[in-house]
Amino acid sequence: MAIGGILVRDTDGTVTQTGPGMSTQVLTSNGAGALPTFQAAGGSTGALVLITEIVTSGSASTVTFSSIPNTYRDLEVRVRGRGNVAATSVILRIQFNGDMGANYDYSKADFQGGAGAGGSGGQAQGQTSADFGYLCGSTAPASNAAGCSLMVFDYKGTTFRKTGRSIGTLITANSNNNEFTTNGMILWANTAAITSVVISLSSSTFVNNSVVSLYGSL
Repeated sequence: MAIGGILVRDTDGTVTQTGPGMSTQVLTSNGAGALPTFQAAGGSTGALVLITEIVTSGSASTVTFSSIPNTYRDLEVRVRGRGNVAATSVILRIQFNGDMGANYDYSKADFQGGAGAGGSGGQAQGQTSADFGYLCGSTAPASNAAGCSLMVFDYKGTTFRKTGRSIGTLITANSNNNEFTTNGMILWANTAAITSVVISLSSSTFVNNSVVSLYGSL
């Protein structure tokens, strides 16, 4: 029995273990005839719960979250930091369940601020990973970091292919026309429940102390 687990009686009379839950979760009744589960305090729909977080070190080329619990409805990945590539920006990419096949689509739009406000975008189908945002590269202004979040809908479901929505920021220079907001969508052409996530860059490695977090949404 895992530390923190609780023994409960199942509907057929057998004794099974519930939990242990994640930090800050509480044991919640699901009504007569159903086993209790660990849930976010309050149990309100839409509440975000931090599942785990990694602060990069040692010039990490990827960040991996595995054994993701199926106790939430949606997942959210948040990335803040920089990449070591010799450029003003570097692309964030994601894969699910170790799938490196040509099973990912993405579409994105980047909106430029300042006097020369405008936009650009792109899309691709049948890729081996999905692009979902940017980090600042090594030639972007010192101390600036980009941030991006990706919401993956119904990650534990097994009926539909997985889709996600991203939003982020990027600063490539401390001047007009070099500050961006980014929006996008991704598709993973698979109906399997997501149990692991790998976040990588299109080139080089994460700058140490970049932060990658995984949240669950009820």
